[in-house]
Amino acid sequence: MEQNSHLILPWIVVDARTAIALEKQLMREINQHHQLYGRILKTMARCEANDDVLFQDIDKNQLVLVHLTWSNNQNEEYPRIACFSTFSDFIDYCKEAYE
Repeated sequence: MEQNSHLILPWIVVDARTAIALEKQLMREINQHHQLYGRILKTMARCEANDDVLFQDIDKNQLVLVHLTWSNNQNEEYPRIACFSTFSDFIDYCKEAYE
């Protein structure tokens, strides 16, 4: 993510090990009825203030904000997500939510 230097606190870029762990957690939380099921998702950043993680959806060429539940209880409604067409849209969301 070239724009990662433009992240605003409390969002941070994660290292490769953490990225893999977050991707594995997401896969534990979704089932075949969840809208992210079967998608190729790459961790981009996480929020230090809550359980939100920003993923890049490689299939749909968009960013997906996921609120991880840290539960293995799979449900088609959870984890909750928000999609952004551009990094700029995500930053605008962050400015409203965190500033």
